[in-house]
Formats: sequence, structure tokens, C-alpha cells
Amino acid sequence: MSPAQFIVTFFCIVAGVSAMVSTVAPCDLEDKSCITNSFKISFQDLVNGIPTMGVNSSDPIEKKKILGILPKLKYTLTDVTFSGLKDCEVREAFFTPDHTKFIFTVICPRLVTKGHYDAKGQLLNFDVFGKGNIEINSYGFNMTFKTDIEMFKDCDDKDHMKIKDYKLQLNDKAFVTHELSNLFNGDKARAEAVTKVMSANWRRVSEEAEAPAMYSLILVFIKNMNNYFEGLPLEEIFYKISQ
Repeated sequence: MSPAQFIVTFFCIVAGVSAMVSTVAPCDLEDKSCITNSFKISFQDLVNGIPTMGVNSSDPIEKKKILGILPKLKYTLTDVTFSGLKDCEVREAFFTPDHTKFIFTVICPRLVTKGHYDAKGQLLNFDVFGKGNIEINSYGFNMTFKTDIEMFKDCDDKDHMKIKDYKLQLNDKAFVTHELSNLFNGDKARAEAVTKVMSANWRRVSEEAEAPAMYSLILVFIKNMNNYFEGLPLEEIFYKISQ
């Protein structure tokens, strides 16, 4: 049972009271415009976090250690921070007709990943090695989350949802820069040449090398989303916005 589900169950069984009574009209789940407009607000709430519901802040997301073990490259990232989600804006959000999928796209002006790295292997046909600080800046990122969900009801017969699985799709129009200190043991000319190639080929770098790190960070975000979705009924997440 997640923290959010525990809180819902606790108040239902022990306190015998319902959650906050909604004073707004809920969206029809087939109304894409209503879902999108309300999720623009709800997205900011879930990113900021609600500690009393067990929903941690998603900006920044922190990980003490991430291991990347790939066929041609092995790396370790430590003291990792991932920030910028609070500045993302929901472009669209909708449920599939059978309500088994929730899909939403966010536009992020800048996402920043920082930490310490230790890497050795091959990347983009280059032999790479080094140990130092790393910073990855991603500008103009559009991220589409395609989530598989399941619905459940609380003790007041209100609908909640939970993410079971997800796929993340990135757009091709982003601009990404990579900064790695002490790459090639401090050979700055060689490091600058390689990082320029990495930035120009960011999608391939993401697919070949950064996937373990991205997966680990996004998994934290998914956990936070689940605590939010499970802790609040749908009618308090997706509701009609007064114009």
C-alpha cells in the first residue's frame, strides 16, 4: 500500500470522515479540454509536493547513486539532482476512451541534471574516461508521458487512479549541452571536442548512455505522481475551470 492509499484508508476507517468536499464540477473524463486545463493547475501542485499526503516535491529530484552498466560504457553518478519540472507547462492531457491510459505532454524550458560522475568505456565511437562534476542542461524539452492506469474507489465511493506503467517520449527539437569536468583526465581540448559532439547528438547519447539515469530519476517522479493520484479523488484533480 502506498503512503497516499494508507492515508485514504486511515481516514476512512479510523476517522470516518471523507476527504475535502469539492465545490467545483468534475470534468467528464472524455472532455480533453477540461482535463488539460485542470491538470495544468494540478501538475504544479504535484510537482511542488504535499507533505501531509506523503507527496514529496519533484523539484528537485535527488538520488544518491545511479549506476549505468551498458555494453560499451560503465558509469556511476552520485549526489544527483534533477531540477526544472516546476517550470514545465502542461500542453495537453487526456484519458483514452476506455480509461486505461492517461497521456499528458509537458513543455519544459530548461531541465538541469547535476552530480558527480565516474565513467569509462565507449560513447559515439569515442573512448571516454574521467571522474568529476557533470551538468546536463536540456532546453525546450517536450515530454509526453503515456501511462497505463488502473482505477480504484475510496470509502466514499470516489474514483482514484494509479499508474501501473509508463512510456516517455521526447521531442526532437530540444537543445542539450553537456559539461563534464576532468574528462580525459583534464585534457580540455579533447573534452571540448567530444562534449560538442555529444550535445549535437543528444538523442543518441540519451538512448545509448543516459537512459539508466533518466529512468531512475523519472521513476521517482512517477512514484510522487502515484502518491498524488492515489491520495486525491479524480474530481479534485480534474475539474471545470471558471473562465
